[in-house]
Amino acid sequence: MNCEVCKRDQGPDGTAPLIVLGKTYNLCPFDQLEIERFIQMRKAGEAVNINWGGGKLAPGCWEGIRKIIRENGIKEVLEFGAGLSSELFVNEGLGLVSFDVLDFHIAMLKRCLAGKADLYAYEYGVPPPVKELYPGRKWEFVFVDGPQERSREVRTAMEVSSKFIYLHDPNMGEESFFPNEEWEALDLKLFKKRGT
Repeated sequence: MNCEVCKRDQGPDGTAPLIVLGKTYNLCPFDQLEIERFIQMRKAGEAVNINWGGGKLAPGCWEGIRKIIRENGIKEVLEFGAGLSSELFVNEGLGLVSFDVLDFHIAMLKRCLAGKADLYAYEYGVPPPVKELYPGRKWEFVFVDGPQERSREVRTAMEVSSKFIYLHDPNMGEESFFPNEEWEALDLKLFKKRGT
């Protein structure tokens, strides 16, 4: 039976019922867990997440990102891992180029943002095709929030960022090579290119 959220075939025993406001939904284990996490975070006041992907973007985290963007006059963001952050970047008035390995995230954002961002799906396990689509282009701010193992995305960010890389969830595959002699850590998540 297919999950009613992600629409993927979960096999004969892959979905389970979840009752929300009196309606029963058949969901895969991942989407059930995401809904439960979303409810817990909202109860605790920890997130403004709209159930995008596997993580959350807490209000304090967004305020820190927005402060960096405003203080440094950032006008455009390159993002790996589309979701709530994409909507927040666009609402902040920034140009956005976003890549995600989940094509349904990109499809939802294309409906939500209606042409306000350049959005691309790409295959998990290969580098995002930034350099092919935007040859020679650099971004002052690159936001990395996906996928789960993101060493390819961080390597790409190192090549196309001229100033800042923000790792929303650090140490997910990049810890052996980043930060390095070219990139210094300003805090646990924000990195700046040396000499800029």
